[in-house]
Amino acid sequence: MNHMRLLPEFIASIRSGRKHATIRQGKRRVSTGKLQFASNDDAIAVHVHTVRYTTFAELSNEDAVDDGFDTLADLQNTLRRFYPTIQDQSPITVIEFVPL
Repeated sequence: MNHMRLLPEFIASIRSGRKHATIRQGKRRVSTGKLQFASNDDAIAVHVHTVRYTTFAELSNEDAVDDGFDTLADLQNTLRRFYPTIQDQSPITVIEFVPL
């Protein structure tokens, strides 16, 4: 099973049903199928059903809600925190999943 790092609070959001996507800067090679998100002391297995590519500027409010955020602005601010050099035309990978 493939693995991807995720902060503990985001794993909790998956468990609560609030988060069913993760958004990463860059064009990530992620396959559909089983994936395990892991933090230092927790993990959760998911089934990735969709991987799509876009740009930072093209992210939508729907993307934000799928990733567990209330608004697109909240998502954008969080992405800027993780990726300080992110720009409007930066490539983005959107990974959509359901927990197993």
